[in-house]
Amino acid sequence: MTNDDPTAIPTDETRLPATVLLGPPGAGKGTQGRVLGMIPGFLHWEAGRVLRALDPQSEVGRRAREVLARGDLLDDDTVIAVFRDSLRTHTAALAPARPILVLDGLPRTIGQARRLMSLVDVIVVLHLVAPDPERLVSRLALRAGQEGRADDGSEAIVRHRLEVYRRATEPVLREFPRDLVVEIDAMRDAVVVTHDILGRIIERRR
Repeated sequence: MTNDDPTAIPTDETRLPATVLLGPPGAGKGTQGRVLGMIPGFLHWEAGRVLRALDPQSEVGRRAREVLARGDLLDDDTVIAVFRDSLRTHTAALAPARPILVLDGLPRTIGQARRLMSLVDVIVVLHLVAPDPERLVSRLALRAGQEGRADDGSEAIVRHRLEVYRRATEPVLREFPRDLVVEIDAMRDAVVVTHDILGRIIERRR
């Protein structure tokens, strides 16, 4: 992958290994991603943070903020373009190191999943399972107070986001080979979940 060709597809030799975190809002993807990102050899890429950090005066930044505030998903072309641009920047800055990407919030649709497979080498998909939606609503309400997140501040928006996840993102799991997908109980203590996640990643990298 080269900086002067934004459309170039990474080769097998240049694709970074990636761990995909999938799970409903409030399942702890961001928490686990940030913890992994502090460990040498990992690079946390959080879709929501990257999209919210786009220039609010730009067309894409303005559209991203409006869509996220409603609890909806941004279109695939925009998300993948932002990811590719970010990935080029990180790859150039980190070369020749090849950290394990921790993808948090990407992919969220079938289209994103199919395009992602040509950009990175997915080694494991960690499905953070949280069967009790009421606990997720409570978690997100607490986060809204702590972080001032507009997309968590309304129970109606939170429930809409959970429905969007169920409808659009759960089918994404079927886009990955079954042997890549591992279920993780996300309702345990965060440190226990981290230990489980690290064990699964290490197992796949041996």
